Amino acid sequence: MQEEQVIYSIETEYFTQCLPLLEKYFGITAGYFNDELQQARCLIPHKEGNSITYSVKENCNLSLWFRHLDYDKLTAQIKAIPVTPLLEEVLILVAYCIRERQINDNDLNDLIQFHMWDTYQSEWAQLVLFMEKMESRFAQMNPDTEQTAITIQTDSGMTEKVSIPNSNNWLFRLIKKELSSYFPEVQTADDARKNILNRKPTAGRKKDNAIYSAVAYGIYRMLHEENIIPNQPDMPNELCQFIYNYTCTTECYPDNKGWSGDFNPKILRADLSAYQKRAASNQAPKFRPIYLRRLILSQDFNSPILD
Repeated sequence: MQEEQVIYSIETEYFTQCLPLLEKYFGITAGYFNDELQQARCLIPHKEGNSITYSVKENCNLSLWFRHLDYDKLTAQIKAIPVTPLLEEVLILVAYCIRERQINDNDLNDLIQFHMWDTYQSEWAQLVLFMEKMESRFAQMNPDTEQTAITIQTDSGMTEKVSIPNSNNWLFRLIKKELSSYFPEVQTADDARKNILNRKPTAGRKKDNAIYSAVAYGIYRMLHEENIIPNQPDMPNELCQFIYNYTCTTECYPDNKGWSGDFNPKILRADLSAYQKRAASNQAPKFRPIYLRRLILSQDFNSPILD
């Protein structure tokens, strides 16, 4: 059965009003629409030295084809939350970038690195709990001595175990000193338990996981800063449900997140809290910016060829 195709039309005057919001909240720049703008003859060339730069023409009709996304379902979900018409356009354009535009893997490097860092944090949480367990076990069995040891055995075929002295827990203290600063949200065993409970490791496709982080945090920021969602509560069920529905429809919600993939506001809140903390360190997940076309001219080239 052939999927229904929808042509979405937007005037460039309105499109250019969306661009600052797309870039501010998601990192999506005008260059993500280079091909569409060129085909619709919506680009104006400007000669600057030995190059030509382009800007978006006013009063031009830009048409975007939705071939893979259920456009009617998407717009119905967007209208379920009281967004302004301009923010509705922004959310439609974000969905277009996710599903209809073939994003180059190089443009996702920063996002994938961000997602992998979340994986490292989960491993760190497991290590924190292991160290707490070992310290507690030894304290119960040997209350009058500080002499301890850590025994290591790998699954690589080694038959002999390796024992490392851990007097006065020097090894654990060294590990915490060297690594804890990288994971500010997991400093104690209680933090680790919460992290493991709310952020069970996922094995979904890296690309989808990476896009999800940028989209979820971008929606969170936009709906708060544009006064659509009140500050209290900060992450209401309504917001979490909207992000879940939107990312599922655009197919960037990892299908095994939280094991079942079903809606769970606790998982969404844990995700958003982690992104907030990353943003505080200037590591907020965003799409990599792509700029409008730019042509380098040869010395004897005097006028641009208009499309």
